[in-house]
Amino acid sequence: MANPKRKGRAALRLSNAGMFYRRKAAHYSSLSEIEDRQDKQFFTAIARSAAANAINENKALNIPVVVVEDGWVVRKSNNGEVEKISEIEQRTAAIKKRMLTKGTVLYVKKG
Repeated sequence: MANPKRKGRAALRLSNAGMFYRRKAAHYSSLSEIEDRQDKQFFTAIARSAAANAINENKALNIPVVVVEDGWVVRKSNNGEVEKISEIEQRTAAIKKRMLTKGTVLYVKKG
């Protein structure tokens, strides 16, 4: 029976099979409905779980893992060897925001 004192959003739980479910009866008919509700926590939890599974599989198969560390793209092998592949460029230029209104003409360059 539900606790009437508990209010708020339903927390995500991870089942034994690795599937995510909600404690409250929040029923979604499609993936787009979940996206529409902007469930960022749900997708963050799925992404973390998928990344951890991929890293563990790569380690089990002796495949190097490519990660980002200290502004570098780094390849880590199972024997502890770390190889720097390339440096990540940090862009500091500000992005201009343009207000678009009805009837605004956009010019697009090819290539």
